[in-house]
Amino acid sequence: MVLALLPLIPILISLILEFKQTCLHSLPEIRTLFYPAGGKAYTEFLPFLLQELKKILSDPSYVIPYD
Repeated sequence: MVLALLPLIPILISLILEFKQTCLHSLPEIRTLFYPAGGKAYTEFLPFLLQELKKILSDPSYVIPYD
């Protein structure tokens, strides 16, 4: 089972790095999603993250461009 997850490690690392880079630019937007009503994060932000994760899992070149 662990060996089956090994190909996902580079994808997860690139997701973390991408999130760190974009987090600085979109910090005010993230703040408005998580802090105002509390439940807004569950209705708007998490579905967006799941949609992006589906895109990445279906096509890894979406995150890692191949030259």
